[in-house]
Amino acid sequence: MSHSHSRAVRPAQLLALLLAFLSVSSLMGVVAAGMLVPVAGPTALAAKSVPSLFNELPGDLQTVAPAEESQLLDSSGGVIAHFYDKQRIVVPSANIADVMKKAIVAIEDKRFYEHNGVDATGIARALVTNLGESGRQGASTITQQYVRNSLAERGYLEGDAEQVSAATEQTTERKLREIKYALALEKTQSKEEILTGYLNIAPFGPITYGVEAASQRYFSKSASELNYLEAALLAGLVQSPVQYDPLTHPEAAQERRDTVLATMLDQGVITQKEYDEGIATSVDSMLHPTVSSEGCSGADSSKAYFCDYVLSQFLEDPAFGATRIERERLLKTQGITIRTTLDTAKQDAAYAALTNAIPVGDASGLNDALVSLDPRTGKVLAMAQNTTYGIEAGQTMSNY
Repeated sequence: MSHSHSRAVRPAQLLALLLAFLSVSSLMGVVAAGMLVPVAGPTALAAKSVPSLFNELPGDLQTVAPAEESQLLDSSGGVIAHFYDKQRIVVPSANIADVMKKAIVAIEDKRFYEHNGVDATGIARALVTNLGESGRQGASTITQQYVRNSLAERGYLEGDAEQVSAATEQTTERKLREIKYALALEKTQSKEEILTGYLNIAPFGPITYGVEAASQRYFSKSASELNYLEAALLAGLVQSPVQYDPLTHPEAAQERRDTVLATMLDQGVITQKEYDEGIATSVDSMLHPTVSSEGCSGADSSKAYFCDYVLSQFLEDPAFGATRIERERLLKTQGITIRTTLDTAKQDAAYAALTNAIPVGDASGLNDALVSLDPRTGKVLAMAQNTTYGIEAGQTMSNY
């Protein structure tokens, strides 16, 4: 793997800059986008030198495959339901628009292709900024953010709350560990691999993780189809996914998007014409959201009871885990695909026949249900009833 564009950073220079940066950040109480690390002050590092602490930390980060949503499909491959704790769909680099990659680099780490995991220039710049009156600034590179997210994700997947906390704790040791991992990671992964990993693991909303899920949630399209304006909006979300959520805070999202557009213009990613047209476009007019519920509650009403039936079978099968908790965790984190025998045409016909005979919520109080099997194989082709699946008044989760 080639790193011909990487700029070597002398450890002594880097650690000296970092020590100064941490000290100033501590004195100013700096916390920006979760990227700065307050410490107790310069004297806190006196008992143990930074180089000594740095050398004692582990440096062999093994990145994890992040939690990914699972899908329940009908016989033709149509999606019936999604199962997740974190809404994420992992995609390869080829399925992410180039302008999305350029937008995230522009706003998060403009020297990404020049440094070797840690940006000494960025640390120095942040130090000067934090000493002055021009604001507060972080210095984490995309590689460092990828490390941080990977460590937190590993803790989440292992059910280790302490590990999750350690990945984001505001300590000097955490920052140094993150830097050492970042330097090591750049020796084993290419820039493209790191950037793709970051875009798949980073948060883009309250429960939306990774650029593909974000693209589908906000624009109902694949990340490969994003235009420059959509890419700018998504790139702005990672700094504060809840604060800048365009569905709930469109004004804040628009202000942040325009900041990203200005950065993209400054770095030659977009033209002046594109910038002018972009900032004149409201966020509301850009959005074409797909907002669906997790699990069988998010399934089409005619297929929800079949979904419930399959889910019950899955959660009771020891082949998918020793306990029900393990099976549910597998379903919600490992991105599995459950292919079923449900025939959508037959399912729609069955549901129509039932509800035409006795409408949903009929005053008679009568209910009807139907299951259609293939007599040769026993496969379930259709399963329907004339009730609405759910827990609200007038609904039921009882599968007849």
